[in-house]
Amino acid sequence: MILDDKILELSDIKYDIDKLLACYMDIKKAHTATATTFLADGHALTIYKHSVFGNEYKEINELMNIFNPSFINRVAIFEHSPYAAFHPHVDEPHRASVIMIPIINGVGTDFYDNSIITDEDPDAMYKHVDELCNGTYVYSSISPTLMNPQTAHGIRNDNNMRVMLQLTSEHITFAECKEMIKAGEFFNKDK
Repeated sequence: MILDDKILELSDIKYDIDKLLACYMDIKKAHTATATTFLADGHALTIYKHSVFGNEYKEINELMNIFNPSFINRVAIFEHSPYAAFHPHVDEPHRASVIMIPIINGVGTDFYDNSIITDEDPDAMYKHVDELCNGTYVYSSISPTLMNPQTAHGIRNDNNMRVMLQLTSEHITFAECKEMIKAGEFFNKDK
């Protein structure tokens, strides 16, 4: 399975998933979700945006501080309920690249041939198609992963909650991030 243009595990960086889980539980207790949407299959996607929980959580701040400050424009926690299926899609253009950090891992992300998204009906709810799936990436529970949200991807959750901290860049593409990593410019030099 070759996903080089879609995913890159940042294996030099380690985080403590137990501390991040405790942080997430504190956020859930102290803050109301920013949004809850129901996916086409009727299951919930709940989002906690950084604007709601702010800079009060050391674990999240420490992770954010690892990366070049010019990278991160948005920070949010995405909660997929058990059995939620997020159809194959390409994210909105303002999500140029994203760092995925599992809190509750659940399942991975399916990556597809972009032909699953057609010009005839770009907003259609596409179903998983084995023949167009390039593979499923299961995230590391100790290292963040850089993901290309501008390529077709989707989620088919199992019976577990799937919770991810997402650090999003609105303007630096996945390919540009890989170049920044090679040039030693992606990570915060002070860390």
